[in-house]
Amino acid sequence: SEEEVRKAMNSFNLKLSDEVVVQGAEINDIDTTTNQNYKDPISQMFEDIEKFQKEQLEHLEKQRKAKRLAEQRKVDMRV
Repeated sequence: SEEEVRKAMNSFNLKLSDEVVVQGAEINDIDTTTNQNYKDPISQMFEDIEKFQKEQLEHLEKQRKAKRLAEQRKVDMRV
């Protein structure tokens, strides 16, 4: 079957040099068109950076809003 042929082609002894052979090494093809779980590491890194930046901006905006409210309360108390 096609599956058996694929497994047989992927399982072999990987010869790294004349002295070093890795027995039963498997080569797994990563087909990004069919493997839905695969994420490009660089794209993932940029997604993580964008998420972190968004979280930091939201946190900063909350701090600014809290500071404005605190200043407004001080003004209201003086009047």
